[in-house]
Amino acid sequence: MGLCLRWRRLGFPLPEFRRCELHTVREASAPTPPHWLAERFGLFEELWTAHVKKLASMTQKKARAIKISLPEGQKVDAVAWNTTPYQLAHQISVTLADTAVAAEVNGELYDLDRPLETDCHLRFLTFDSPEGKADSPQRRVAHFRADLPGAHSCCTAFPEAGGFTGSASPALQGQPL
Repeated sequence: MGLCLRWRRLGFPLPEFRRCELHTVREASAPTPPHWLAERFGLFEELWTAHVKKLASMTQKKARAIKISLPEGQKVDAVAWNTTPYQLAHQISVTLADTAVAAEVNGELYDLDRPLETDCHLRFLTFDSPEGKADSPQRRVAHFRADLPGAHSCCTAFPEAGGFTGSASPALQGQPL
């Protein structure tokens, strides 16, 4: 209002404001989702419910001691659902904690921050080991870029001498990840 009065005092002609229909509320007509989307939502709800039940049962469990066996024959005491491979690596050596990229728990790959659940055999994977190179951050980023929409992956082999996975994406041209 103040702006309109100032314009009139200055002698400027006011533009004619016409009613537009931009601010009128219309009923939204949402398209019906495809059948596969409803199936995915149903599957997600099932998995989510199972996950919530598992988390609830884990919080009700009391902390219990577990035994971790290391490759050198050492046995380490830990607490189930509380101790992580990174914490154990840090107890052994700070250098090991810094160089480890993953852990192998009973033959299964674990992230370093995933809590240990039961008694297990634990082996730390560094970038020097073939398994560690396969789980390296560079490989993860390369596969992430190859999976982007519109990206064209040209090589997914990861040679021992440093590795290479190429992908071309016009949308990310010149953009660092």
